[in-house]
Amino acid sequence: MDDVSQPDARIVEFLGNLQRLGRVRYENTVFEDQAVFLDGRDFVNCTFRRCRFHILVGAFVFTGTQNITECQWLLGGPTESTVKLLDYMRAGGDAGFGGPIQ
Repeated sequence: MDDVSQPDARIVEFLGNLQRLGRVRYENTVFEDQAVFLDGRDFVNCTFRRCRFHILVGAFVFTGTQNITECQWLLGGPTESTVKLLDYMRAGGDAGFGGPIQ
C-alpha cells in the first residue's frame, strides 16, 4: 500500500520537471477573442478581452496590473480538482474545517 504521509514520488518528479522548463513571458500584450492557455507562461501588465482562459496545472504568473474584460475561466486537470475541494470546504463539507488554508 502507498504511504500517503509523503508526496507521491511521481508528482515530485513532475513538479521538478515543470520548474526546469521555465515560463514564456508576455509583457504589455493585448489578447482578444482567443483561447489563452495560461500554464507555463508569465503575464506582466497584459490586457485580455473576451478570452477563454484554460488552466490545467496552475503553473502561471500574473504580475503587475492585468486588464481582464468579459473572459471565461475554464479549469481542467489538477486545477479543477483543487477548486472542487475548496468549494466543498467552503460549503462546510468538513465540519472540522474552520481555519485558514496553509
